Amino acid sequence: MINLRILIPVFFSSLLIQLNASEHEPSLFPAIDPATEVRLGRPQRDEALKKYYLSTNQMYIDTVNRIGRKIANTLSYERPDLIDHWGFTVVGTSDDDVNCFCLGGGQVMVSEGFLDRIEKANGGVIDEDMLASVLGHEMAHDVCRHILMGASTQGSMQWILNHLTDIEKGSDGYLTAEATARLEELARARFTRDQELEADLLGALYATRAGFDGFEGALRYLRVAANDPREEYWTSGGLLAYDPAWKERIAKLESFREAVANLAGEFNWGHYLLETYDFKKASKCFEDLTKAFPDSFEAWNNLGISYHWQYLQATGKSEKFQPGLIDYFVPMRNEVRGESPLNKAIRAYQRALQINAHAVGTQSNLALALIETHEPENLETAEVMLRKLLEPDPDSPIYLNDLAILTYWKTRGNSGATVNQNAAEDLFGKAAASGYLPAKYNLAVLQLEMGKTKDGVTGLQEYLKKDSFSPWAKLAMELVKELSLNSATFRPLSRA
Repeated sequence: MINLRILIPVFFSSLLIQLNASEHEPSLFPAIDPATEVRLGRPQRDEALKKYYLSTNQMYIDTVNRIGRKIANTLSYERPDLIDHWGFTVVGTSDDDVNCFCLGGGQVMVSEGFLDRIEKANGGVIDEDMLASVLGHEMAHDVCRHILMGASTQGSMQWILNHLTDIEKGSDGYLTAEATARLEELARARFTRDQELEADLLGALYATRAGFDGFEGALRYLRVAANDPREEYWTSGGLLAYDPAWKERIAKLESFREAVANLAGEFNWGHYLLETYDFKKASKCFEDLTKAFPDSFEAWNNLGISYHWQYLQATGKSEKFQPGLIDYFVPMRNEVRGESPLNKAIRAYQRALQINAHAVGTQSNLALALIETHEPENLETAEVMLRKLLEPDPDSPIYLNDLAILTYWKTRGNSGATVNQNAAEDLFGKAAASGYLPAKYNLAVLQLEMGKTKDGVTGLQEYLKKDSFSPWAKLAMELVKELSLNSATFRPLSRA
């Protein structure tokens, strides 16, 4: 078992695991309250918008805000004071500037030039894992309040704090020459080498917690930038010398990913400790996991169980009755290790469509993969795709089967589930009427779930007359066997 007490400082305070550890500069303004920090970011944003112009590329705007908000929603543990103040602005520039930067107080700006570059590097589609890691990097600067830690800006920062109310009044119109100069000095300030490394590591972790392949996205970006300095978003203005070397950044990120994966693997150990009644050690495991993964309900639930059982052990016979406490298990290490097969499938389908945008079979496959993420925005995208496919071919059993699966999952578990079961049953029925085998299987499975056992069993038996070899046939045989033992189990709906 690894020493979690050594690993935890990786995630919090300085995050300088294996970084050669030249010391951080202490914050020069530790007394700045969060509200003032937010106020500081706004005039800087307004001043930056005098240099840039607001983008009108709605796809870029929507993508940046969607990904930025997903990451922001995972940061309530570290910076609850910023949860309502994160802002993501996409800007254009006259000189095709490639840039992405934070301004403090939750303000992050992304240039169209930067998005153009990562889109080009991914064959014409924005690499969302790469974008998430870069947004996470900039957000990490804000989370760690790096902008308040630079000796080079001490004079300007103090002056701005003393004149903040006047600056706020004039930031969207006229600013004095002194105010403009002070704000520009802050904009030119560079983060230290250690701060950049810290932001690399935390940014990848934040993106991972938000559901992206944050570490692989960060590594892809760093490798692209290392091979082509023009791709480097923070080198605008010839400032490369202030940043750590690419090889060092890549090495630190790979090392950190392994450390995070080891910590994530402690979920297995903590779960084992629960099962062997070592609740004190289990609580230490899950305490550390909740710090690194604060949105993992499984870790929080199991931490609660660890403490609950410690209480029960301490009370002895005074608590007479045995509770049935429920623990959860999740292969958390796999989330850190890299992209899931489903995400890889989505990326492969997207690449195929870049080559041939008219391949309707690939469009259908992509829609199904998006549905299987069960994420609301992906369900919406899949529905748009399937409706388009059905327009010229409304009786296609393949697309009707796909739409039935989408209909089933759209409100699964909500109060509308029964209504959607009926709608999904109708769609599966239409697709099955043409003899389409996946629809026959799915219709039978859904009927079993709806309590129509006779229809469901008959449907599975008919299905097995046509398919006795595929993985779905094996599942159908298992279902029939289980049902014969009065132990019905319901399997995932079949696509093919």
